Amino acid sequence: GAGSEERWREMRLNAESARSTDKPVARSDIVTLPEELRKYLPPTTQMQFTADTFFALRDMNVETQVGRIRPRPILLLHAADDRVVSPLESKELATVAGPMCDYRPLEKGDHFLTANPSVHKLIVQWLQDTLPTASGGDKK
Repeated sequence: GAGSEERWREMRLNAESARSTDKPVARSDIVTLPEELRKYLPPTTQMQFTADTFFALRDMNVETQVGRIRPRPILLLHAADDRVVSPLESKELATVAGPMCDYRPLEKGDHFLTANPSVHKLIVQWLQDTLPTASGGDKK
């Protein structure tokens, strides 16, 4: 919407200013994260970045990155209530990733799915079911 376009413009201007003065860019000027979700960030989370980080993330094409991973298996989890990234983006990415992508939409979890212990179990189970065994045989 118009609000998000204005936010992107503001973030870009902040990053351009930081680049020209060689000052760091705040995490909140790279990824818009609602205040109530910030409690899920570990205390050691980096909160300042170079302006180049902002531009690299902005210019990164996730579909291209997934293409580089293919045909390796990919687990893609996304919560329907995510307020940072639209679940539609993950659904589209799963299509690009192809048949080796195990897309699992989740009802709840917002942006920090790993704060939920059941998600940890899901990831561990997927890894155990998907990755080759120590003896070298493929599981899938």
